[in-house]
Amino acid sequence: MSMSDDNRIPMPRQTLLDADLPIAYTDPQVETIRIHTITNSDGTSFYRCLGPLAALRKQHRKSIDFQINQLTLNPCDWATMADCDIAFFQRPCLGHHVTAAGIAKMCRTPLILDYDDDLLNLTPDNPCYATYGKDKIRDNIQKLLGMADVVIVSTPAISETFQPFTPNKIVVIRNSWDDSLRPWADPIAIRSNRCIWRGSATHLKDFLEVSHCVHDTADLFSDVKFAFMGWEPFMVTEKLKCEVYPKQEVLDYFDSIRSLAPKIVYVPLHLSQFNRAKSNCGWLEASYAGAAVLAPEGLPEWERPGITLYNGPEHFGDVLQEMLKTPWEELKTRADGSRDYIKANLLLSKVNEQRLAVIRHLLR
Repeated sequence: MSMSDDNRIPMPRQTLLDADLPIAYTDPQVETIRIHTITNSDGTSFYRCLGPLAALRKQHRKSIDFQINQLTLNPCDWATMADCDIAFFQRPCLGHHVTAAGIAKMCRTPLILDYDDDLLNLTPDNPCYATYGKDKIRDNIQKLLGMADVVIVSTPAISETFQPFTPNKIVVIRNSWDDSLRPWADPIAIRSNRCIWRGSATHLKDFLEVSHCVHDTADLFSDVKFAFMGWEPFMVTEKLKCEVYPKQEVLDYFDSIRSLAPKIVYVPLHLSQFNRAKSNCGWLEASYAGAAVLAPEGLPEWERPGITLYNGPEHFGDVLQEMLKTPWEELKTRADGSRDYIKANLLLSKVNEQRLAVIRHLLR
């Protein structure tokens, strides 16, 4: 018996929700890890936080969906900290950082802190002492260290200073070269007759120790181009004809120092507890540019293959002048020693596996 039109069961009206819309596809084989960061988009974060996390996301995109968010909220709230798997704070020291860390702990969100400097041993000659030398800031750092599930630092000397303030063993992950953004390719073969210093105004005392040696050396080697990148040390540049390159975005700076093809990059550092803990980004950058590096004795992170060492400010001038007299082929052998070591040990694609191991440990 057939139904009449009046007795047919009415079909539901199609709505927008019923239309054939694309459906988000989630690969069941891909794990999702959501990380909230508190950091600045600066050179330190390039080496320690946003840079490594972005490289980690790209390196493991086929198996892990890293969702990395840079928080700008001040203060954070529970909804923010509950909505992630890991909280990652780079160089935290302020009151709202302590508040955010407390909220992460209340939400049972694992907390990672990362520091690239021994901020508890800054001295008044460093411009950053105006911030980090305050008792309140030092107290905040010590509180934060006590709250962290994992503290990551760039050198063992920082670990020695910070370890008494955290119940957990500190993890040392050294700064490394981000080969996802700038592959570790051969440098320019034809070298310019340049001698470069690179850095910021935070190195004022470091440079003052050797400024007279730089001046005297420049007088003796008129054919050498002395160049300064990132900051202009006025005590020298007012007296000498120099090349001065202002501060650049980090990748622009990498491209610039590489294109300048210097023979020598010198990194003067005065001996102090703070500098003893300092990492060797300048060596990575100079080696990427293909230069031979001059650095001080007595600082563990600078006793690396290929680096020429000097012993004290007066010795600095003698060694720099000796390097300028040395044929490039011999300097190149030193530079190649550094480059080979970095390629084997300090490319981010390899070092980042240590960060992944930390994250895996916290999420197990």
